[in-house]
Amino acid sequence: MIARLLPEAASAEAAMLDAVLVDVHWHLLAVFLLWLGVLITALVRFREGRHPEARQSGPSPFWPALAIGAVVVGDAVLLAARALPAWEARMREPSASGDTPLEVRVQAEQFAWHIHYPGPDRRFGRSDAALISAANPLGIDRSSPDAADDIGLTNVLVLPIDRAVVVQLTSRDVVHSFTLPECA
Repeated sequence: MIARLLPEAASAEAAMLDAVLVDVHWHLLAVFLLWLGVLITALVRFREGRHPEARQSGPSPFWPALAIGAVVVGDAVLLAARALPAWEARMREPSASGDTPLEVRVQAEQFAWHIHYPGPDRRFGRSDAALISAANPLGIDRSSPDAADDIGLTNVLVLPIDRAVVVQLTSRDVVHSFTLPECA
């Protein structure tokens, strides 16, 4: 049911990450129902007009610890069995399919994304923070031999279809969100 609400997988790792998301939602539903049961039991047992007496033979005082332990064990199993393998697959270097992946550097700045493409030589030229200006937001050193053919754009990211891409993401000032929307 939850999986149908997710967008179509756009990468090889997306199915694993979607499965982690679905499993986390089921786990949270189970924890919610567990604590809802505890709440309803307490409301019924201690409702107005009822004053149950404390008994030595009552429920074990360790049941709350057991319930919390079950939640922690469930979290650990979910992490070890689903989340860590999905993260490892996501962080793996692209496979050598003959073509080397296209490398693109993206630098975030408040209200802007600066994209640095290597030129035809596929090598990035030197960049230096001291060279950053309004005309050169990436600080590309044009005197560097590898930087002569580099391309720097602001807020324009163009990627080839059916080719692996490695995006090196940095930020100049604060944490930003970066997404690659699906395009038809």
